[in-house]
Amino acid sequence: LDFTSDAFAVAWPHPAVAAKQYAVYPITTLEYSYGHASSILDTVGNKLKDAAKLIPADTTCVQVPFVEGEHYRTTGLAPGAYACASPAIEYSWCPALLPPPPLPPLPPPA
Repeated sequence: LDFTSDAFAVAWPHPAVAAKQYAVYPITTLEYSYGHASSILDTVGNKLKDAAKLIPADTTCVQVPFVEGEHYRTTGLAPGAYACASPAIEYSWCPALLPPPPLPPLPPPA
């Protein structure tokens, strides 16, 4: 059953599906580049900018001391709530890089 089909919306009538408020997210492309990420953000962003709130739930940022570990995964938040880590999380996925050494001087022209 095709997710984008009307038959799917009838079989699974979630308000966002019925209103066609979804975007393609090519998660299995195995392409990792800034250009590809930019393309995904453009596609999803264009759908989001026109989306309407369909479920009248209050969305609340809940200050939490951390968002990792067993406590966070098992304690949970109220429906519609999302975690706002305080202080903000800083990831260091890549170590700081030193500047490259200077290039040797070019030889004089022949």
